[in-house]
Amino acid sequence: MSYELEGNIKLIGETASYGAKGFTKRELVVTTSADRFPQDIKLEFVKEKTSLLDAYRVGQAVKVSFDLRGGEYNGKHFVNLTGWKIEASDGSSSREAPSQRSGGAPRQGGGGSQSARPAKKEEFSEEDFNQQSREEYPF
Repeated sequence: MSYELEGNIKLIGETASYGAKGFTKRELVVTTSADRFPQDIKLEFVKEKTSLLDAYRVGQAVKVSFDLRGGEYNGKHFVNLTGWKIEASDGSSSREAPSQRSGGAPRQGGGGSQSARPAKKEEFSEEDFNQQSREEYPF
């Protein structure tokens, strides 16, 4: 499932590496005011997508495209928001990975003329996924 949110960057984490294969992850916290009360939403960028955050700074208004990912570990269920695209909300400095996601219909709004292009799907091994889950959710 693919979603978008808009808000201001509250935190950009450092790139962290996990496991013997070097699985990398970087966290981003965006404060959104779409609801009655502001919400701090934590998203993760993984593998080559971690470098997308290099061009942004705390306080900047952004639009983030992300997927919902869920899983189970030792009977506990969890959900991750995995970012795959980020751009400035005002359209001034848009950055995308060389390989875009395909998402069916083109996005609406956001200014500029962008077309949906097919992309190769990120591949995770089960070992990478389980290692990340154990690091984050050690219950």
